[in-house]
Amino acid sequence: MSVRKKIFVLLLVTLGLLLLVQYTVYHSLIFPSYVELERKEALGNLKRVIETLRREIVYLDTLTHDWAAWDDMAEYMTLKNGKFIEKNLKTNVFVDNRLNFCQLVDTGGRVIWQSAVNLSNRKAIEIRGLPRDRYPEDHLLVSHSRSTGPLDERYVRGIIILEGQPAIIAARPVLTSDNEGPIMGTVILGRFFDKQYIRLLAGITGMKFSLTLRPPSRKPFVQSKRPAKAPG
Repeated sequence: MSVRKKIFVLLLVTLGLLLLVQYTVYHSLIFPSYVELERKEALGNLKRVIETLRREIVYLDTLTHDWAAWDDMAEYMTLKNGKFIEKNLKTNVFVDNRLNFCQLVDTGGRVIWQSAVNLSNRKAIEIRGLPRDRYPEDHLLVSHSRSTGPLDERYVRGIIILEGQPAIIAARPVLTSDNEGPIMGTVILGRFFDKQYIRLLAGITGMKFSLTLRPPSRKPFVQSKRPAKAPG
């Protein structure tokens, strides 16, 4: 073999070794570092979204408590005075509080009043996926009398799927303004995860995201175990 060929072969071998070393360093040191950084960033973003959702759920629960622990509401649930609805539950109240639906349920599980609003056009819509006339007495949303602990710490709040539409929901027992009983019914408030709401959450978190529904679960609610507190 001539000197020129030997030099050419040596260069090829050297180049091959360099490429092999570079490939090894990249895949064993550099690439895992990038993957780890991306993983940490993704987890951080996910935590921000989850924390934002938790705050929204707590906010809705706090609002539900404000409506439920209210002498005027307690009087309406007892006397069924229609003027209360006309005065306090107009469409603008739903829009201002970012609410899609509300149900008022008496102690027997009967829905005595309900309303749902499309916040984009302020038109009335149907409440789908929830009982429209009567709740079973053991339904999670209205079984506050079966719970233990102080009346103002009895609640249901979380995320529910209503006929394929995810929503945050909260339910509180109707009490006096001093959080005293007896329980006179239940206030249920909810907010759908529509495009408008997801854009709002994206603005709060500073990132774009979407929601993908998993197969139906036997336990559609995510119920908090701690007493509700005002959002911090």
